[in-house]
Amino acid sequence: MELSSKHISENHFGKSVRTDWPIDFEYAFLNHGSFGSVPKRVHAHAESWRSTFESRPIEWFGRKCPEVVRAAAEVVAEERDLTVRVEFGTTD
Repeated sequence: MELSSKHISENHFGKSVRTDWPIDFEYAFLNHGSFGSVPKRVHAHAESWRSTFESRPIEWFGRKCPEVVRAAAEVVAEERDLTVRVEFGTTD
């Protein structure tokens, strides 16, 4: 079944947050959970991290990375009730 762009644009599900995503909503995109896009602000934040460690890789991977991983682990430990471990869905 082929969907027209008119049909897609009339779909109101998630319409209020569409501008937050870099997806071309004129294209019929069907994702079964295997891959997808991230919100623009998540992408921008990831780019800022990449820029940081690419500008000074020895400083980052040798000194800063262990500190950042430790800090992230502390946040996860403090927010146990907000975190969930999920097994990979297609593993036997």
